[in-house]
Amino acid sequence: MASSGGQSPDDLKLGWQYSNLKHDFKNYTDLLSGEIFDSEIEKVVIVTDTQKEFDAEIIEDANGNRFWYVITDGEVLLGSTISGRISDGEIKEQISI
Repeated sequence: MASSGGQSPDDLKLGWQYSNLKHDFKNYTDLLSGEIFDSEIEKVVIVTDTQKEFDAEIIEDANGNRFWYVITDGEVLLGSTISGRISDGEIKEQISI
């Protein structure tokens, strides 16, 4: 039984969804993912409440929609801060979950 939550309101530049995977997968515990709605965002960075930093993987589908994700094998992602950054590193959107 996995727990999950998420948010993609119209005014956000980044959507997000959290899933707890530890009940379904042996090697993975947490998944954060979402869609990138702002074309200026080039990088998504997740900082956990213990200050561990992850660079999200960004993928693009055939229609040009961009998505990001981070999967961990023990690091808890609930309580993290998600930052969408433009090319110079400036934070365009920041979300605390």
